[in-house]
Amino acid sequence: MIKLNLLSNQKKKELKEYKILNTFRIASYLVIVFLVLIIMSLYGVSYYLSNQVKEISDKNEASQNRQSQEGNISYSKTISEINSDIQDIKKIQSDYIIFSDYLKDYTKIIPSDLKLTNLSVNNETNLIQIKGLAPTREVFLQFKTNLENSNLIKEIDSPISNLIKKVNVDFTISGKMILDSYNINNYEI
Repeated sequence: MIKLNLLSNQKKKELKEYKILNTFRIASYLVIVFLVLIIMSLYGVSYYLSNQVKEISDKNEASQNRQSQEGNISYSKTISEINSDIQDIKKIQSDYIIFSDYLKDYTKIIPSDLKLTNLSVNNETNLIQIKGLAPTREVFLQFKTNLENSNLIKEIDSPISNLIKKVNVDFTISGKMILDSYNINNYEI
């Protein structure tokens, strides 16, 4: 069987660009759906932890009422265990960072024509490493300026090699995330 392609080179090029654009659009939709699922799961975990704290507090209150009615000292051990559990839950909750909100704010400062290829985060040290591709040096510098002016990253390290090329700038930036305002204690549940 013989295949004939009667499209002009311009039409072939437009068709190829359309396919690439469509692929990126689908990938964007998938990323959005993924982020929505992550946000929903994080809010679910937050809701679950709040209920657990309330339940433990209710148990603690019920135990105290029984102790005062019966005059039995044996409940003090149970109360101290419950208090210990509450303190453990409060510690876990105080260390919890809402990364979905951090990433949402982070995406607002990325220029539209800049592409990120890698985002590495070390949760223990709060270090972040960003790799990407900027079409021009100016777009990269705008992104770097946005990072410096934001309250998201401090101690930004950008090697001089990021500035060598004028176009198709393959860059790497690292820094320390500022997560104070993304702690769960700063949110109303």
